[in-house]
Amino acid sequence: MATYGAFAGVAATLRTASSGYFWARLCFGAFSRIAPGAAAWALHALYRRPALTRRYSRRERALLRDAATLLKGAERLDTPVVTRTGRGVLRAYHFRSDGQTRGLALLLHGWTADARAMAAFIGPLVAAGYDALVVDLPAHGGSSGVVTDAESGADAVASMLAARGLTPDHVIGHSFGGAVSSVLAAAGATPRSVVSIAAPSAMAAALDELALAYALSDAARARLLARAGRLSGRPLDEYDVRRIWRARDSAILVIHAPEDDSVSYTHAERFRALPNARLAPTHGVGHREIVRHQACIEATMAHITSVDRVAI
Repeated sequence: MATYGAFAGVAATLRTASSGYFWARLCFGAFSRIAPGAAAWALHALYRRPALTRRYSRRERALLRDAATLLKGAERLDTPVVTRTGRGVLRAYHFRSDGQTRGLALLLHGWTADARAMAAFIGPLVAAGYDALVVDLPAHGGSSGVVTDAESGADAVASMLAARGLTPDHVIGHSFGGAVSSVLAAAGATPRSVVSIAAPSAMAAALDELALAYALSDAARARLLARAGRLSGRPLDEYDVRRIWRARDSAILVIHAPEDDSVSYTHAERFRALPNARLAPTHGVGHREIVRHQACIEATMAHITSVDRVAI
């Protein structure tokens, strides 16, 4: 899933500056007609480097400062990991509940974000008796790396979990983090519950959407798909939540805003084919803001606790 998730993140962050998006779309569109292979390579290289498309508003920076203060109260875990993009260190923050824990919740942020973006879930989880493990995915936050993708992110998280002897009972993934959680499942991870928040659901669809967003020619689009398939080492249609999660027992909650202009609601609707998935449309909230939205947090906590009640 080398492109699964991150392409949507690039499109979203570049669009935050309308003039920047206009010129990027114009350049990629024209370039793809002159040199389709080179244009496909350039866009593929761009999406794998989160630092190139990271932008925060003034309000977001203030919220992130508050979140950074919260993270100082956690046990910081810096773990050496090996991924397909190389060796590095993965940073995570472990919050422990008072008394006997009800389970471990793994929190995975979106593209260009970091652990701070998932801070709104930490208090409710700990208050409900859960431990929370919040990760900086590779090439994000305090983790090492410049280049990453969903497969590398899953490699790093799996390596860190194994090294620390941790097994998540619940996984909460936003956008790119949701794609990482699906790759973890494809590799065998089966948490009791999963919350997928505004996440892409199919690699080929994400590629098509990116090609359309940047006006790639048909030839460049085909090169982009071919390159992604070569790097992933598997047919692209295998990277679809309808195939990945069908054989899993995990209870899945899909939270997505129908108005999301970064990752379209069609990605949420693919989960309808799964008997173990439930959709929770969250109206009127932006793609990045959804992880701080009270309705999202309440729905997440209700899902996790209800799954645990059934398990008992």
